[in-house]
Amino acid sequence: MFAFLQSHQVEFWIALGALALIIELTVLGAGSFVLLFIGLGALATGAMMAGGILPELWVAGAGAFGGLSCFFGVALWRPLRRFSEGEKPPPGQSSDFLGLRFKLPEPLVAGGSVSIRYSGVSWELVSLDLKENESLDQGCEVIVVGVEPGRFMVALEP
Repeated sequence: MFAFLQSHQVEFWIALGALALIIELTVLGAGSFVLLFIGLGALATGAMMAGGILPELWVAGAGAFGGLSCFFGVALWRPLRRFSEGEKPPPGQSSDFLGLRFKLPEPLVAGGSVSIRYSGVSWELVSLDLKENESLDQGCEVIVVGVEPGRFMVALEP
């Protein structure tokens, strides 16, 4: 196995970078950025080896990988953090999610939430209109009237 990796270092670094990026985007939802920097560092290391800039040696690969990962982290941390945090939109601001319709997979009670999966992301459906003893039955169609991170505020169809 080690002999195979020794003779295929370019492929190793590219595969490591691709795997890190896939995990960052699918499992972590681009939330931590750590695997993003590691993935970019590994891909750049593989590209430099493929281009003949770096020799195909583990010491050179590990050094370039660490240095490039740190470089990408320092260079991209602030812009990515600023982009991901952003300012919370004021109430009533337009969103592509407003107006979406869902059928409740289970009853929604006042003060509670129902979990759904939409566009590959888990969302909580919450109704702010329900009084203390009210609930919406399973299969009831609701419409999104507000959005917060990870939450859709819903109401009965008008």
